[in-house]
Amino acid sequence: MPLMPKEEFAKQVTDYVRIGLAEELDVRLEEKIKNNDTKQYYIYIGAEEDRAVPSISLEEQYGRYVQGRCTVLQAAGDIVDLYEQVTIQMQAVKPEDWELLDYERVKQRLGLRIVEIQRNHEWLQDKPYVPVGNGLAKTFVVYALETEEEAYTVNITDQMMEQWGCGLGQMEADAIENEMRIHPAVFGSIDAVMERMLTGEENALSVVQTRLEDIARLEPVNGGLNMYVLSNEKGAFGSSCLFYPGVKEKLGELFGDDYYVFPSSVHECIVLPASAVNIDLDALKTLTAEINRMQVNEQEQLSDNVMLYEKGRGLLTMPFTEIPPVPQKSAAEVSGNMKRIIETAGTGVQTIPSGTFKYGQLEQLKRESQILGVEKYLNFQKGNCDIEIQESFLDQFDLTGKDLSRYQENTKVQGKKFDSPKL
Repeated sequence: MPLMPKEEFAKQVTDYVRIGLAEELDVRLEEKIKNNDTKQYYIYIGAEEDRAVPSISLEEQYGRYVQGRCTVLQAAGDIVDLYEQVTIQMQAVKPEDWELLDYERVKQRLGLRIVEIQRNHEWLQDKPYVPVGNGLAKTFVVYALETEEEAYTVNITDQMMEQWGCGLGQMEADAIENEMRIHPAVFGSIDAVMERMLTGEENALSVVQTRLEDIARLEPVNGGLNMYVLSNEKGAFGSSCLFYPGVKEKLGELFGDDYYVFPSSVHECIVLPASAVNIDLDALKTLTAEINRMQVNEQEQLSDNVMLYEKGRGLLTMPFTEIPPVPQKSAAEVSGNMKRIIETAGTGVQTIPSGTFKYGQLEQLKRESQILGVEKYLNFQKGNCDIEIQESFLDQFDLTGKDLSRYQENTKVQGKKFDSPKL
């Protein structure tokens, strides 16, 4: 019997889950955009009046189904069991902890995630983030519930930030402070991790438990790989540790030298001293990319790029990566507000007056321009303007296609008053 596509599998599992739960619960299936713009199916189970309902990904079950390790009915049974376990865990959470409208309640539970901007064009559209260089960015979560095995989090969106009335800088500072307290950076030789991986143990990173702040010097590595792992004590989303204050500098002190960073997954970074590298770095980068594709779940991949920390300059760079030219973007794929800018540029007007966009809209446009690779063609909040448009801005877009011909007219009506186009 041929294997079902993921969508059909998800629908059938959802139907069986409804049958398996005798209670009168709302069971619904949703497709969601996740990290690296991956699309996954989630089953939501709960009563209409519930403040929070469990959402259970079907990725693991579908993987087992494809491997012939479970049937649709068995997958549905696993989901029901998971729902019952999560419900018990959620009952231990105080009702006020599900309240996400009050920043004072939330700020003690903020956390960090690191993503690659280029891989997350769609996922980042409605989320605040802080670029940290080398194509990476910090994003933010709220820890709703954390157990020994798992952390249940809520991704912070622009709408949530607007409700809180807090600035991005304040939220970033609070998130970093929390992460350093509850998920301190740990550091150790990769050898022990490799041993665990070879025996098939889950979360091999958990073997690394020495806190970076407690390491005064590195012991010589005898007969092993002169490579190290940076993560957190849980071995989950530990790549963010690289961006804790003082961590990059501490590693430079321990090595006494420059060092290379391979952001191999969202869970950890592989670090090795520059003096230990005696092979072609382009080949190493290619190998890293191949390992990512074969060994790392697509949603957990971070970057294929090799980064260099220059101790003397205190800089983390990508000296071995040639940044490709940004391809033209279809104007049909951008937000409504970005289309307003495109249409204004198409009339020859190069300034958008102050007050045209709300602050939150300007912040979203800044982030969208970074994702699209057109940020250098737009100057935000300059003088009496919301946005000053550079002449080459339109050249960055493919203006062909349905309803886009008016952008090509470029009527050059100088001084035309900006008006919201009907898009």
